[in-house]
Amino acid sequence: MVLRCSGLCRPAAEPQDPGAARLLDRVIAVVTGFCPDVELVEPGICAFAARGPARYFGGETALATRIIAALADLGVQARAGVADGLFAALLAAGGSDAIVVVPPGRSARFLAAQPVSVLPDRDPAGEDLAALLSRLGLGTLGDFAALPACDVASRFGYPGERLAVSGEPPRRVTGWAGPWPLAERWWDPAAARRRARFQLATDDGLAWLAVVQDGSWLVEAGYR
Repeated sequence: MVLRCSGLCRPAAEPQDPGAARLLDRVIAVVTGFCPDVELVEPGICAFAARGPARYFGGETALATRIIAALADLGVQARAGVADGLFAALLAAGGSDAIVVVPPGRSARFLAAQPVSVLPDRDPAGEDLAALLSRLGLGTLGDFAALPACDVASRFGYPGERLAVSGEPPRRVTGWAGPWPLAERWWDPAAARRRARFQLATDDGLAWLAVVQDGSWLVEAGYR
């Protein structure tokens, strides 16, 4: 789950007002009352795994409703987004609705419908890419994703691809290999799952082993 407090959002490089910083600390304290493992993604935006707490409070919507009400007592307006991956949850929390819950396994479809104009919202370097995609008639992320990967690499290189790991600043992807599809625990119908692995190289000289499952990316390992 991602919580977005618009009144506390600001560019990461911009100095924060001491009063806003204290209020943000109070916001995090309130959210940790519902889930102890909260990650500050950027000023005004935090995230946490909602599955466990949601069971206790009666579902993601009920949990989000209680957190938003608790933050309102601080005078802070918040919106909540729930999705399989962080990027999808960030976009879900950035809309006009107070709470948006993307059902499990539907993040890819949700993202496909998003306009390419959301790219600069999550990464300033995406502004030029979004403008170029629009000029080419590619209006949504789904239009862009439908292009063959080799054509995208040959036309754009890797300007729009970033890898964010554990809240660290995004790294620019300079190359990749894969996918390598895997059928895991195929002998157990209840636990069987299909995944795809990729190897990514980033501009800081590191390589990463990533897994894609149900539209979500997970980083399994990083190495030099």
